[in-house]
Amino acid sequence: MPCLQEIPDFLSATGYTNPTNVLHSAFQIAHKTDKPAYVWAIEQPKLMADFNLWMTEQHLGSRTWLDVFDFSSHAQGSSADTLLLVDIGGGLGQQCALLKKKHAKIPGRVVLQDQPFVLPHAISVDGMETQAHDFWTEQPLKGSRIYYMRNVLEDYPDEKAEEIIKNIIPAMSSSSVFIIDEMIIPNTGANPRSTLQDLTMMSTLASAERTERQWDELLERGRA
Repeated sequence: MPCLQEIPDFLSATGYTNPTNVLHSAFQIAHKTDKPAYVWAIEQPKLMADFNLWMTEQHLGSRTWLDVFDFSSHAQGSSADTLLLVDIGGGLGQQCALLKKKHAKIPGRVVLQDQPFVLPHAISVDGMETQAHDFWTEQPLKGSRIYYMRNVLEDYPDEKAEEIIKNIIPAMSSSSVFIIDEMIIPNTGANPRSTLQDLTMMSTLASAERTERQWDELLERGRA
C-alpha cells in the first residue's frame, strides 16, 4: 500500500513511463531506501516469514502445473539417479512436495533451490534435496528433465528476467524442458485482478505482469 500511494507522484515525475530500474521505483520512495525491494525485504525477517506463508496459502485449491503437464510421460525411463526436477527459487518447496505427492512412485531426484536464508524454513518432503543457489549465476545442475520457476520472472523487468533465463539455458539437454509457471495476461481484455497485480508489480518491483505477446518476446530474447 505505501508503494501504491506513491505511484501517482512517481509517474508524474518520470513522465508516465513504465519503471524498469529496480533501484528507482515507488518502492524506494515509500520505504526511504536505496536498496532493491528483495534486498530490503531480506533484512525484515518477520515480514519475509509472513510473505512465505502467504505465498504458500494463496494458491491452495487452484489448478497446478501438474494438472496440465504430462509429467509421467516426460519422466518415462527415469531411475533413482535421474535428475527429474530443479525448482529454481522454489521458496519453501511447495511444488516439490506437490510433485512427490502426486507422482510418488516415479524414481528420480527432485531438488529445491533457493537462497541460503530461505532453505532452513523449507517444508519437510521425503526425497527432496535442497541446494543453495543464486539464479543470477549459471545453473549448476545439468540435464534435468524439468527446470521449473514459479512466480519469479514476474518480479523483474525484462532485462533482469532475460539474464535469469540465460543462466538456465546452458544447463539444459535435448530432453530438458523449462516450465515457467506464471500469470499470462491476454493481449486484450485483461480482468481487474490481473491489472491490479500488474500495478502492484510496477509500484513495488519496477516490473510487470506480462501479456502473452510480452512473454513471447521475452523468451525469444532470452534464448537468442
